Amino acid sequence: MRSVNIIPDKKDNTYRLVLRLMLLDNVPFKLNREIKTFGKEIRDYINNHPNKILSPDMLESRHYGPLPMLDIHEMSIPFWKNKKHKDLHKFFGDFVQSTGRHAELMLHLIKYVKALLKADEKINYPGVNKKYFDSRRIEFDSISEFDYGKYPEVIMCNWRDID
Repeated sequence: MRSVNIIPDKKDNTYRLVLRLMLLDNVPFKLNREIKTFGKEIRDYINNHPNKILSPDMLESRHYGPLPMLDIHEMSIPFWKNKKHKDLHKFFGDFVQSTGRHAELMLHLIKYVKALLKADEKINYPGVNKKYFDSRRIEFDSISEFDYGKYPEVIMCNWRDID
């Protein structure tokens, strides 16, 4: 199961707030309000359940974004990639120093392909638009260009390798 221990906490809270705002027109108020508390409740339940559900010890969310509420201009892409690389260095450094055995890096990737931009115009899904794809493109470029060699003690694995 995907880790419910999202770090840093403020990123998790920001994500839930933005999600709730983006869904205001499409989700009834009562269900939207549940989004606010569900993450904390499920975290407590899974972490304290006697039959521990296997999942990574933490889920790093700093690399996610920028929030898909902004237009991304070509000249700002190096700034965003540099910011993401700093976030990745912080994550890997913190993970190496932690007692956790497994961590998940939250990624939502898309490669920049002009044909996908045209397809975007036909999508009728709340929150999925040009801004969403711009944000995913920066995530893809950042993760593709990151120097993982600086962290030889970190081993990338598949979900099935979690014990």
